[in-house]
Amino acid sequence: MAGNITTNVVQLGDSATASQNFHLRTNVDGILSLNRGNVGASLGEIFRVTSVGSILATNPAGVVGYGTGAGGTVTQATSKSTAVTLNTPTGQIIMNNAALAAGASVFFNFNNSVLLNGDVLVVASNFGAGLGISEGNN
Repeated sequence: MAGNITTNVVQLGDSATASQNFHLRTNVDGILSLNRGNVGASLGEIFRVTSVGSILATNPAGVVGYGTGAGGTVTQATSKSTAVTLNTPTGQIIMNNAALAAGASVFFNFNNSVLLNGDVLVVASNFGAGLGISEGNN
């Protein structure tokens, strides 16, 4: 199959221990992969970048996530209904510490220039009160 023909391989590292070396591999389909081990003795693919720019984690032992410094924190300034802006891919919103009456609810706008249509916003609460999410305008 033509798509499996290796067209270019670059060794990264020259350790005598193969597991400490990596190599980049491309094929005729335009797929780039990072592999652990030496060229010709791969210990497995770690991730792949497809010809359309998708990045795929291909090793079941690996993780995908954000590195240190990618997140942020914002605190509501004046009330629980004050809008917040956090332009990072991950982070924490610290709500204003004003008390709410029993049974009361409050809404606030969350602004973020990093999120795109189709992204999934995951919200978690670290307090015992109920948490409701309402979708607003894009």
